Amino acid sequence: MENLSSLVGDPERFLGTVWRREARVLSPSVPPARLLTPADLDAALTGGLLRRPYLEMVRGGRNLEPNDFTTPRSVGGHEFPGYADAGKVLGRLSAGATLLMRNVEHWHPGAAALAERLGTELGCPVEAFAFVTPAGEQGLGSHRDDADVFVVQLNGSKRWQVHGVPADDAWAVGYEPDPGPVVLETAVERGQVLYIPRGAPHSAVGRSGGLSVHLSLTVRRPGTGVPARPWVDTTAAASIAALAAALDG
Repeated sequence: MENLSSLVGDPERFLGTVWRREARVLSPSVPPARLLTPADLDAALTGGLLRRPYLEMVRGGRNLEPNDFTTPRSVGGHEFPGYADAGKVLGRLSAGATLLMRNVEHWHPGAAALAERLGTELGCPVEAFAFVTPAGEQGLGSHRDDADVFVVQLNGSKRWQVHGVPADDAWAVGYEPDPGPVVLETAVERGQVLYIPRGAPHSAVGRSGGLSVHLSLTVRRPGTGVPARPWVDTTAAASIAALAAALDG
């Protein structure tokens, strides 16, 4: 059963020495490797109900246009835009874009159970976001989150840069053009967990030799909202599982 100990090992030690203080790579003895699989992502993409804003695609800090990865559908005689188009998604993914899936806990039982347990243990709301990134590519640029983040590496690996924790709340959520000195630069491998304190700027690049899939569990502290900085925006493999297997080989 996944919970805080499955992410950090000894919860008491983690909360007493790391939590809200510094970024740290953690290697739990029993990592949540089955939490979310490429096959689960394929099922969501092809299930017919996944729609923006549950998915976005980005590359190098720029959002792809919705029509690049979605298609309209007719329901009850009315046309609705923004439904996931698996063929388009996989084509863009193969070309180097990152797939971002928001609030995975809304539809994936394992992510939902973990988010609920973490929320209970930490006393804060928890959300889950999946990122699928090709080797050598970057989705989001250096940015700050208004949340503490547990990055659970589920497939492949990523190279991360994390900057210092802000001394106060004089910062904005979103892309950070001046993130300050790097305090942690490291590769996070499958089965490892990266903890990033709230407000610490961070970025990542998929490493060669595999498709990176990670789940970001965001722990939002009640009553600590900060202003949002506008995010930069701009106006084929058979499946994620097959693409991951091919790249891993």
